[in-house]
Amino acid sequence: MKTNRAKKGSAKQFKAVAGKLLSEEQIKQFIEFYKVHNTIPGNKLPCNATGKLTTCVGPWKDKKIKEYGGLENLLRNYKRKEASPKKQPLAEVQKEEVIYELPTFKYQPVPMSSEQLAQESKSACLRPDIFLNNGRHCDGCAYYSLCLSALKKLPKFAKAA
Repeated sequence: MKTNRAKKGSAKQFKAVAGKLLSEEQIKQFIEFYKVHNTIPGNKLPCNATGKLTTCVGPWKDKKIKEYGGLENLLRNYKRKEASPKKQPLAEVQKEEVIYELPTFKYQPVPMSSEQLAQESKSACLRPDIFLNNGRHCDGCAYYSLCLSALKKLPKFAKAA
């Protein structure tokens, strides 16, 4: 099937111009031209809100014509994406800072024999507060001599208690 193509320069008299909306006469000419050639003259559409031109060809043109319900409605009501009112974002919920009040650690020795303490130190440090506050060293721990923990160590400069 052979299609009718517009002759070069045949649509110059009614191309869309940036900043100007289409007049009633231009809209009629666009519709007549579309019926014959299945495209709009100049392939540009002016936005009815801002006056900026938008290229209107191919599948996008067909989609917009269907979306607006015909070429005439498209020419009269087309608005660019920037001209559409933007949806306001939902108000951001401000997170309240929660301050947890934790009780301070107070060390109280557990009454155990030295053999029981040694057995307990195999699986867990008896004074983790000292171990962690001294850069993972047991410097100053009263149980150093009894401890059987694999983590047991002293810094190079410290002497055993």
